[in-house]
Amino acid sequence: MPWYYAQEGQRIGPVSDEELTRLAQDNVVTPSTLVWRHGMTEWQPWGTVVVSALPESALCQGCNRPFLKDDLVSIQGVMVCGACKPVQLQRVREGAFPLGSGGVSASFGSGKRMIIALNNPLPSRCVCCNAPASGVKRRTFYWYPPWVYALILLSPLILILVSLVVRRTVRIDIPLCDEHQAKRRKRLGIGWAWGLASLLGMVLAVVLMNNNQGGVGGFLILTSFISVVGALIVGQRTASILSVHRIGKETATFNRVSPEFIASLPPWPGGPAL
Repeated sequence: MPWYYAQEGQRIGPVSDEELTRLAQDNVVTPSTLVWRHGMTEWQPWGTVVVSALPESALCQGCNRPFLKDDLVSIQGVMVCGACKPVQLQRVREGAFPLGSGGVSASFGSGKRMIIALNNPLPSRCVCCNAPASGVKRRTFYWYPPWVYALILLSPLILILVSLVVRRTVRIDIPLCDEHQAKRRKRLGIGWAWGLASLLGMVLAVVLMNNNQGGVGGFLILTSFISVVGALIVGQRTASILSVHRIGKETATFNRVSPEFIASLPPWPGGPAL
């Protein structure tokens, strides 16, 4: 069945399946080019109809152009054409993120961890249970190379200054379902109440110490201080939802992701996550 395609406001055609595929490989017809043939209710972008219209073809995940499936090669799970093969092989050798313009997943599972491409959204599923997400929480994560912490042996000031220079930052929208949004709010409320109670305990300790009850006051101020630290840790853990394992140049790796969510992601194709 012949095809028609739009170019500079003109309808061109008819052309056969083979001719349209060749035009797409030559980049005359791009994924955004509108195409139509009998049986279609309206003109649609070529990139959205090529796979269903031509079952024997598939999109190269490097350049997003259609090829016969036999003309594509899989490199660590990424299907690429002959022209894109050297580029993808080089990326694999360098450990770079295997993300082509053809729509390769931007989120991967790697054991108990999740690896995401920087500046790409997560799937719209709750990271805590993999249920459909009803909202997102925007969080900012910071990561420091492990060697930075050894600088505390030199000076706390040096540690702080170097940390500000070498730290890496990523901001992501974390999808959550209604149930886990409610649990998060509840835990944050408990954390706030815990922290306030601990601060009141410290105030009471000062009052007791001023009333010559130094023994009781000293014990209470120590336990209240430990309680405040505990409340801060629990509150930060609850608020952040995930914990960052590493932030690289192209990827970020996270812990505390539900096994169900990780299982729903394609496996990391291998190589270091940069």
